[in-house]
Amino acid sequence: MRFRKFKRLLWRLFDRSHNHIQLGEGSVCDIPSEASVTETTIRINGSSRLIIEAGARITNCSIQIDSGSTVTIGAGSVLNDVDICVWKQSVLTFGKDCQINSFSFVIQKGRAVISDHNVFSNVSGTGRIPVKVEDGSLSIGDYNRLQNSMWVRFGGRLIIGRYNCINNATDIRCDESIRIGSYNMISYRCDIWDTNTHSFYSLEEKKELFPKDFPAIGKERTKPDTKPVSMGDGNWVGKYSCILKGSVLGNEVIVATHSIVSNVTVGDGQKVIPARSEIRS
Repeated sequence: MRFRKFKRLLWRLFDRSHNHIQLGEGSVCDIPSEASVTETTIRINGSSRLIIEAGARITNCSIQIDSGSTVTIGAGSVLNDVDICVWKQSVLTFGKDCQINSFSFVIQKGRAVISDHNVFSNVSGTGRIPVKVEDGSLSIGDYNRLQNSMWVRFGGRLIIGRYNCINNATDIRCDESIRIGSYNMISYRCDIWDTNTHSFYSLEEKKELFPKDFPAIGKERTKPDTKPVSMGDGNWVGKYSCILKGSVLGNEVIVATHSIVSNVTVGDGQKVIPARSEIRS
């Protein structure tokens, strides 16, 4: 029995599918024989855990887990060309039968839970689309098709419901609270932000901070001004639209292309028209 366990461990560490698995002391890597992992580098340290359920398929990925963190990949899920970096006692969970293609997930001091049957597809053809959670939480319901970037910081909470379509080059930034309901269609190159994204520093402060941070410029040291954003169900958000902090959209709202919605409430069934920046029933 001990020989069989040792043989199985050697196969996982040096198998013929060109995987490289580095497992630190106290860490766990659970890959059942019913799962497929090929052309993938896995590094697990700091009493962390990687749990891959039966039927999952992982190809051409990089997975790094550290500092008491856990990554779970649900049964039947397929990850291809995905970069995962999770540390500082964080959690990343993919539910069952998800399809993730060419995305990057960075979770630190945070929690990201992605439910079943979600499709993350990168149609841009350039690089991996980033999903970052830094000291915050991300929760995504079932059956969403997502092609967008997401960034959660400063303890923010981003919640996305079910059966949403969020298209390519749309950007969601959450520093406090963003709630997106279900059955929404959000077009290309939209911005959904509950934050100014940057704090304002005086010229004297910039003269002091920028030389310290260079080549980075504009590094955030304090949380920017924020106000929650909420979107109900069955909405349509047109291309190049911006849903900015303090915005509340009800159900079945239409936001026309190139609209800017900022710090206003749009009731059920209303339309936002950019030409006059008005709301029509």
